Amino acid sequence: MPSATRPAAAGLRNWGTPTMTLLLLLGGSAAFNTPPPLRPPLRSSLLAMQVQQIPSPAELRAAVTASACEGGISVVLFGSKQCAACRALLPRTRRLAAARRDVRFFSLESSKTTAEAFQFHEITAVPTFLVLDASGAILETRAGLALAEWPAFRSHVEALADSCDAWAA
Repeated sequence: MPSATRPAAAGLRNWGTPTMTLLLLLGGSAAFNTPPPLRPPLRSSLLAMQVQQIPSPAELRAAVTASACEGGISVVLFGSKQCAACRALLPRTRRLAAARRDVRFFSLESSKTTAEAFQFHEITAVPTFLVLDASGAILETRAGLALAEWPAFRSHVEALADSCDAWAA
């Protein structure tokens, strides 16, 4: 004799309340009513580590000096949080840093503590990129780099890095 209630569909079970069902579907535990485990941070946190944020002029000098001992080139981005072009170029700089581990990347944000470094390097527009060789000498300065100029600048940095690698070999 057929049952008056509808049989459960094959493979499905009653998980209780809709909230508990959602919790289980997202990977949480119904027994302890705990939220699902957090996902690891995206690659952006790894990329952020590739561009070293420098908080003071003294630390910039120390970082560039340490980089000079390792050889190769360094790229320093002088920028500002208020600068739209700086905010647009920073992720691109991070991707280049992740792709070119032989090049060291640093960034300085305009502030009272970094004003000395901006004055020393005669930074009058942001974003400004300085490309330094292994001795710390400035190979190139790109002041007020526009987003449209990024592909050419990236190619130029890669060519400089390759030429330094060939010279060191």
